[in-house]
Amino acid sequence: MPARRTFVPQLETLEDRCVPAPMVFNGGFAEQIGSTLTVNVTAPTNTVMILEDGNGDVWAQWNAWLPNGFSGITNIQVNATGSSNTVFFYNLAPLASPQQLTLNLMAAANSVFAHVAPGGAPLSIQANPGVVVQPF
Repeated sequence: MPARRTFVPQLETLEDRCVPAPMVFNGGFAEQIGSTLTVNVTAPTNTVMILEDGNGDVWAQWNAWLPNGFSGITNIQVNATGSSNTVFFYNLAPLASPQQLTLNLMAAANSVFAHVAPGGAPLSIQANPGVVVQPF
């Protein structure tokens, strides 16, 4: 009679295989590296919408494409090279920790609108010369 075989299932821990992967769609892409979200748009006319929930969860949408979600964000950078750029930043709840919004808008015609919920940590906005950030 042959020897009886026994199988003992085992689990092995694999190394982390996460790598930053940009999401490329509709004239732009967004990528998260650490706590920094970078949105790059290159279409001739760009509209970027950024929603932030106050706790570092961010949804970014550009040029009417589907929104992309990110978490753990404290720095947001928008780079736009089109001839006309519009950026909307909307903070949905008071910021739990300080945040940085950097705008590198290379068009002659740029419009930036920002809403920050009162009562939270500060939001610092930096933009290249000539870019005016308007409340909405």
